[in-house]
Amino acid sequence: MFRDLLIPEELWEKVLQKSLKKEKGESTQISRNLIQKLVLKKLRKKRSVKKYRKYGVTRQDLQEIIEMAQLLGLEFFGGPSDFEIIQNHPEWCNNCGKCCRESTPIFIHRDELNPLLLFNPDLKNEIIANPAYPEHYKFKEDLPCKFHDIEDKKCSIYDSRPQVCQSYPLILVEVENKPHYIPHLQPDCNYIISLVLEKSMILFDESLKKLNSN
Repeated sequence: MFRDLLIPEELWEKVLQKSLKKEKGESTQISRNLIQKLVLKKLRKKRSVKKYRKYGVTRQDLQEIIEMAQLLGLEFFGGPSDFEIIQNHPEWCNNCGKCCRESTPIFIHRDELNPLLLFNPDLKNEIIANPAYPEHYKFKEDLPCKFHDIEDKKCSIYDSRPQVCQSYPLILVEVENKPHYIPHLQPDCNYIISLVLEKSMILFDESLKKLNSN
């Protein structure tokens, strides 16, 4: 019911089809399902089905809202982008360091190179050309990133770290030849769970407004 209030069924089917084309392998779908379960547990505390039962809200409505939050940016509904949301909530990161230990390659845009070296001249020998992206760069060593202190759970170049690190858990991809941020669906990343939960609550509240107005 709620999803139908926000997006036409035909358009939603197109979103699903595009999503399936992007997903490679079973692991992505497994991650999405696990994230949905984790977020559903939290969303039911924030937006109780029992509390909103008089509006006809069901568990299925909550699941559909979460699925939308995973696959669509809120810009589609006139809301803030994923990037804007995470910029306002640095507290969601619990400094587990998983992204620092397991991300590869750590991409450095060509426009970032000089500012990065200006603040960290010692990095000159730590940065190499990125063969996957001509004219761009990457750190020579990752898995784990050598600038992540495992004991202190801190980044030694935090204030001037590359944009790819600043924007995580969002990753930059090209959609129809235009750069676009999408969530990196990692079920064990508190940032991702919090992002999807926040978007789900916004979509839930917007659905309720539309339901009341009708």
